[in-house]
Amino acid sequence: SISICYASTANLDAKKTLLYYFDLLLNLSFINPENYDSKVALIGIRNARDVTILGLSIIMAGTGDLDVMRRLRYLQGITDEYTRYGNYMAINMSLGFLFLGGGQQAFNTNDNFAIAALITSIYPMFGANNYEVLHEVEGRAANEINDLHLQALRHFWALSVINRCLVVREIDDEKPVKVD
Repeated sequence: SISICYASTANLDAKKTLLYYFDLLLNLSFINPENYDSKVALIGIRNARDVTILGLSIIMAGTGDLDVMRRLRYLQGITDEYTRYGNYMAINMSLGFLFLGGGQQAFNTNDNFAIAALITSIYPMFGANNYEVLHEVEGRAANEINDLHLQALRHFWALSVINRCLVVREIDDEKPVKVD
């Protein structure tokens, strides 16, 4: 909710708040699971971590913020046995949001449809693997698992993007002016 409220604003207080929780979840995401319950807890912690980094990238969308970029680069390098396909999906979506339109676009928070599209695209159910449609997992048909969240909805964020390139022009002839 913080990220939707402050989408594309680069609000430092919101960023600081989510960075605090992200770092906390990052430390927890490296527990060594010893039983089934701790494995389930680890998956939940990593999903919460991914939702938090998505929120950070939405707040800092189009800025290329270095603090968020460093954390995304670190997450991209994690290749342990508990890292799932959905974790990488969230990380790569975050990376795309952070550099949205090469810094020339932002998320529209003035239109209800745009906000709904953004929320739909970041729904926090990420697939465990990229072949859910082809295989049976734990005795359930794969299409039952894939019904958790239709992956095509991940692209709805594009419906909430607006241009935000500022071009300074002279009043008289409307020619672009170079300014600091």
